[in-house]
Amino acid sequence: MKKPIIGLTCNFDDNHQYYSDSGVGTYGQKWSVIPNDYSDAIIRAGGIPFVIPISEDQAYIKDIADLIDGLLLTGGADLDPLLAKQRPNSKIGKVSPERDRQELMLLDYIYKETKKPILGVCRGLQMLNVYLKGNLILDIPSAGYLDHSINCNYSWNVSHQVEIKKDSLLYEILGQEELMVNSYHHQAAKDLGQGLKIGAMSEDGIIEALEDQNARQRFLLAVQWHPEMLAQKDSDHLKIFKYFVDTCKK
Repeated sequence: MKKPIIGLTCNFDDNHQYYSDSGVGTYGQKWSVIPNDYSDAIIRAGGIPFVIPISEDQAYIKDIADLIDGLLLTGGADLDPLLAKQRPNSKIGKVSPERDRQELMLLDYIYKETKKPILGVCRGLQMLNVYLKGNLILDIPSAGYLDHSINCNYSWNVSHQVEIKKDSLLYEILGQEELMVNSYHHQAAKDLGQGLKIGAMSEDGIIEALEDQNARQRFLLAVQWHPEMLAQKDSDHLKIFKYFVDTCKK
């Protein structure tokens, strides 16, 4: 059977000084960049990763959407709060309008015009929620929750537990009600977008997974942690990618 092609969104970076100083680029360049963790997980799950460079060419974006069998919205920089009609505050990090616009165009076409599976990770969860008219917690600690930006360990180290809803597709995939995860975010989903339901929660009440209310008919699933990192050491987290890739085969 032909392996499915999975489109991976990526970060946009115009800090040409960094790449010039690193010896891999020169001045004036712009970069579409993504950690290898995502492509490694897709390959291990039986798919072919296809990194989608940043562009605002609508014809190109439609061609990519037609080419791929599934879309993986990856992690990265903060979402612009204005996308959710929220006022930015001083806690917001650097946003990426170029990436935001491309992902919204991809989502708009794939979600409305196809039934292709969509998987979101971290920022990808927030993007899906905002695209479907939900909104954001703009900064978790200042909103009164525990700190979820815990990046002082190796990427595969866990930092807290999530509780998985038994009526969720995520529970069907993982077969467990509790899971230890890592955590690298300070934004989170707040009010749910249209047609979504919660798949998992953290102990302090942060939404850790979202999915379509009819996810078994239309695969749309997103998690707030980084299973692509944890899958390096824990095969349970690879199950998410295997289920996603297997669904894309259909």
